[in-house]
Amino acid sequence: MVGFFENELGRVQISPSIVRRIIMREVENSRCFRFPGMKGGESASRKIMERYIKVTFVDGSVEATLTLTVLFGTKIIKEARELQGKITRALELTAGLVVSRIALNVENVYTVDEPQPLLLEHDAIQINAVNQ
Repeated sequence: MVGFFENELGRVQISPSIVRRIIMREVENSRCFRFPGMKGGESASRKIMERYIKVTFVDGSVEATLTLTVLFGTKIIKEARELQGKITRALELTAGLVVSRIALNVENVYTVDEPQPLLLEHDAIQINAVNQ
């Protein structure tokens, strides 16, 4: 379903896949949200975008529902509101859309799976200390 909306230049038509790409970029830049089944730093495929980002157009505005996983220990409400604001701003600035609703459904919790680098004994650490 293609979305239509009116602005000062006339009637504009936009595909839901473009809206999904804009939303996907904001989710990938998030430090505590990702799409289910994805690893850190991995790009979302078209199949994942269509499955976890639902876009609908209602009366000249756009509504989106996202299904995400969240990093363990995250303040979900605070971070979710921040992500909603970023998505809304991105859609308004890049596509000129009026956003009526961005809903986030948190499906699961993930932990950081990247190993932390170890400090080896033979690595030198230089410290500059000044006595005052």
